[in-house]
Amino acid sequence: MPYTISQLATLAGITPRTLRHYDAIGLLCPAYTQKNGYRMYGHAELLQLQQILFFKELDMPLKDITAIMNARHHDERHILRDQKKLLQLRAERLQNLIQTIDKTIKHMDNDTPMNDAALYAHFDDEHIQTYAAEAKKRWGGTPAHTQSMDRLRRMTNEDIAAVKKETQDIANVFAEHMHLPADDKIVQSLVDRHHASIEVWYDCTPVMYRDLADMYVQDERFASFYNKTAPGLATFIKDAIHVWCDTHGQKNGGE
Repeated sequence: MPYTISQLATLAGITPRTLRHYDAIGLLCPAYTQKNGYRMYGHAELLQLQQILFFKELDMPLKDITAIMNARHHDERHILRDQKKLLQLRAERLQNLIQTIDKTIKHMDNDTPMNDAALYAHFDDEHIQTYAAEAKKRWGGTPAHTQSMDRLRRMTNEDIAAVKKETQDIANVFAEHMHLPADDKIVQSLVDRHHASIEVWYDCTPVMYRDLADMYVQDERFASFYNKTAPGLATFIKDAIHVWCDTHGQKNGGE
């Protein structure tokens, strides 16, 4: 049955004003509008609204949600599976934070020894944010996006922890060699290692790798991750990757 804007707002737990705003920005339009001006929403619009609310739960900006929902070839099932994985990662993080609270209360009540670092365990959701940033670029169901999601679904918590450790280890070693030029053999060997870590997620061509390197500087999340290891590290890695892409792009016929 079709829903009026008030009925759908009540059903979804949002306000009619929110639905009117979604219509105005082209995020969620009604199936049709009656002669009396009433917006009417069908089953397809209900499913779209559900996906929008999942994205909102993941703190994604409306402009990004609009771009995803309006993508020509976006696949609703892929999006839902991706949203599920991100929500699972968030739920896992929250459960770990609850455990940290329990340990802290026990420490306070019984004077149980507790390492200082354990006080802040699990506040870092960097692996979630980094994954979300990469996935967001590829929501449209591209082969790289599909690969990364399939591989993530098969990963255990230990696998994810190992990937996170490798990412930080690579950043640390890059930081130790920032005195060298970007085309130095040692630096380029580090880029080889970095590229291999990206291909854990998807097959990364030189063209894609160059775009990713640019994101390390342009995207605040990536820039913050690298620059907190060493000031200017994001730009250093980007420049080194560009050299690598110039070389490997020529070897691979510019792919």
